[in-house]
Amino acid sequence: QSQVVDVSNLYKIYTRKAGVFPRVKKTSFSALDNVSFGLKEGSICALIGPNGAGKSTLLKILSRVISPTSGSARLRGSIGSILDVGVGFHGELSGRENIYLSGSFLGIRRKEIDVLFDEIVFFSGVESYLDMPVKTYSSGMYARLAFSIGIHLRSDILLIDEVLSVGDFEFQEKSFKKLQEATSRNGKTALLVTHDFHFVQHYCTEGLFFFKGKLQFAGSPIDCVQEYKKTIAMYALPQAPVTPQLKEHQAAHLVSWHVNREESHTAVTGEASLFVFHFDFFKPLARATVSLSLFDAHDLLLWTTTSYSVDLPFVKAGVGFHEYSFSVTSFPFSEGLYRMYVSINSMEALNYETPEHTNFQTTENI
Repeated sequence: QSQVVDVSNLYKIYTRKAGVFPRVKKTSFSALDNVSFGLKEGSICALIGPNGAGKSTLLKILSRVISPTSGSARLRGSIGSILDVGVGFHGELSGRENIYLSGSFLGIRRKEIDVLFDEIVFFSGVESYLDMPVKTYSSGMYARLAFSIGIHLRSDILLIDEVLSVGDFEFQEKSFKKLQEATSRNGKTALLVTHDFHFVQHYCTEGLFFFKGKLQFAGSPIDCVQEYKKTIAMYALPQAPVTPQLKEHQAAHLVSWHVNREESHTAVTGEASLFVFHFDFFKPLARATVSLSLFDAHDLLLWTTTSYSVDLPFVKAGVGFHEYSFSVTSFPFSEGLYRMYVSINSMEALNYETPEHTNFQTTENI
């Protein structure tokens, strides 16, 4: 099998001003930092990593939407990109017209599209809305039609950025199987961003794990997911140093936390889970509540509870160390990466909240 994607020493550096005035000093950050990898024909490669790791930037460079600061990205064959819901579609045109428009972008003749037209429409499931403007489509309908066009028309390399996550479960499973069939039988190569570890481990042939703009790991999908989990666990609680200013503005500081056992940040699907938090209180609080909220990888709120609803009406805490815990009888969420938000609220103010990216992992087995 020949190599169809060759990325070498790729950098993408953005420059921004620290303020609105002309003489303000400019700062820069690396969205991609010295990234190199190759993919062979027929691969299904998953790009995984937390938000802001550089995954979407890489796909935009490979799609020729943006240019790298330095380095090279060579692709052999025609490219089909599904980078965002609705990108590449003309909102005023119907679904039917957009199928032919997308085919023309790929250099495919109308007669060739005619042969595949019924199959594209049937797979997408938008038959009833085919002659309506796509601006009236839901995000799920957009995604189904875009994927169906990309998988059926003559694109050698598919670049997909999370759009399948907006479709329903049935369509996702059907799409994953179709993608596997297209790569194994027709030699297509797919590179896609996903947070779905089940898909990564069951359907992908390779994995790339990105973290803070760097390619941290390239290899088998299972090993790639494990590296992701280990790295996220190391950065599970980015803590600010306890300074006089911090003590002035906050009543408490989260020293440590775990799920079920010390140093574990992993809950198990379908099993009892105990979230335990150790706080250091700088000020006494007489009437406060501790709240816990869980979010998915797209920052969708999944579950929330407070000490008021599960224990005592109000938390009373003196200066010093205190432990609070929340139990879940049967953890209901599937395997993947989730974000946790913990706060302490008194009658007067918000006294503590976790950093923006406090992550924990869910697995289907230990």
